[in-house]
Amino acid sequence: MKTYSPAVRFAKLHFPHQLALVLFLALMLAFVVGCSRPPQPKTDSAISTQIKTALAGDANLKAVDVDANGGVVILKGRVESDEAKNRVQEIAQKVPGVTWVQNLISVGPRSG
Repeated sequence: MKTYSPAVRFAKLHFPHQLALVLFLALMLAFVVGCSRPPQPKTDSAISTQIKTALAGDANLKAVDVDANGGVVILKGRVESDEAKNRVQEIAQKVPGVTWVQNLISVGPRSG
């Protein structure tokens, strides 16, 4: 029995089988390359910007200061209720890349 090299065996396949094999190998390569890289975390400025944008829609929340460092978000400022304070923290926690939220927001009437 004669054995053929992989290139000769590939050449003897019919075109649809060649095409299917090439597509399969390309998909496997794309899968391996795509899965080998860990997801890139967002930068701190992107995290801060996304939180500030989400807070800007609410006049009671847009005065909150947001600072991010290494995925840790620090919230500062003053809001008028505990519900607003909790809402700001929930918004910040939902942003991808946030690992922890330190909520230093005080509750009470705003001065000014």
